[in-house]
Amino acid sequence: MAVSGLALLLSLGGIYAVMSYTVSQRTREVEIRVALGSPRARTFAAVFRRPLIQIGLGVFLGFLLLALPLAVPAKLGGPELAGWAEALRLLVWVIGYSGVVALVCFTACAGPTLRALRIQPADALRVDG
Repeated sequence: MAVSGLALLLSLGGIYAVMSYTVSQRTREVEIRVALGSPRARTFAAVFRRPLIQIGLGVFLGFLLLALPLAVPAKLGGPELAGWAEALRLLVWVIGYSGVVALVCFTACAGPTLRALRIQPADALRVDG
């Protein structure tokens, strides 16, 4: 159980890092949109659209890959379950894990985007270097 928990934490950390890096690469775009007068809510939605599609697709496919074996009867190669109660318990764990992954991804996307939205338009248009 401890090894599973450690694996979960490491995978969530990796997902957070990748999603945060991906969104932070678009910081300059967010700054320019805000400087040109785009509403902050619309800019936030524009930046979030691609990560949300990636997150949704990943969580959905991951859920299917984890939950599908629970639907296969044991005589056809599925897991040997003691009954519906155990299958339901496993399904709740799969749903919980999918929810945690989605929450981590949303948090990873929101941080860099909100940070970029706080930048003043004049600072965004200033050329560095």
